[in-house]
Amino acid sequence: MKAKTSLKDEIRSKIITEITAGNFSVDSVLTEKKLIEMFNVSKSPVREALVELCNEKVLESMPRYGYRIVQLDAKSILDAIEVRQLLELSAFEKTIPHLNEEKIDILRRHNEEHDRSRISVDVWTHWNYNNKFHLLLISFADNPLMYEMLEKILGMLSRAYAQYYWNRWKTIISSMDIESHSSILKALEQKDYALAAEKLKADILFVGEQLRIK
Repeated sequence: MKAKTSLKDEIRSKIITEITAGNFSVDSVLTEKKLIEMFNVSKSPVREALVELCNEKVLESMPRYGYRIVQLDAKSILDAIEVRQLLELSAFEKTIPHLNEEKIDILRRHNEEHDRSRISVDVWTHWNYNNKFHLLLISFADNPLMYEMLEKILGMLSRAYAQYYWNRWKTIISSMDIESHSSILKALEQKDYALAAEKLKADILFVGEQLRIK
C-alpha cells in the first residue's frame, strides 16, 4: 500500500507547482509567513518543506530574509538534457528484448488520450502528457532507479524552463505535439528499433534545440 502523503510533502509539491507554473517570479523572495498564509497551514510543515527544497537546490536560504529560487544556468540545463538522453536511450536498449504488444498498446492508448484532449488542455497538462509518454517507455526497462532519475530530471527541466524561458514556454510546448511520439510508436510497431531510437533521441533534444543555447 502506498504511504500516505505527509503535509510537508504536499506543501513541497505545491511550492514546486507554483514555481513551474510561473506564479513565483524569478526574483521572488519566499517567506514562511507568506507560504503559511497562502496554503493556510501551520509553520512546521512549511519549514520542513523549505528545508527539503533547500537540500534539493530548488531554493536557497537567505537568513533573516527568506528563500530565493535557485536559477539553473544554461550549462546545468544542457547537462540535464545530456543525462536524460543517455538515460532514456540506455533504458530503451534494455527494453527492446522485452517489448510486446501489451506494452506497445499502453503507449498507443496514452497517445490516443493525449490526442483527444490536446485541443482543450492547458500548457502544463500538455507538458505532463509529454513527460508521461517518456516515463511509460522507461518503465518498460523494469529499473525503478532509472524511472526515478528520469522523473527527477523532467522535474528539474520543467522548473528551469519555467524560470528562464517563460515568455517562450507556450510556443515551445505547443510545438511538442504527439507526432513525435506517434513516429516512435509506429517504428516500434514495425519493429524498427533503430528508427525508434533515432526518433526518441530527436524528441529528447527538441526543447534544448528550441532554446538555442550555445
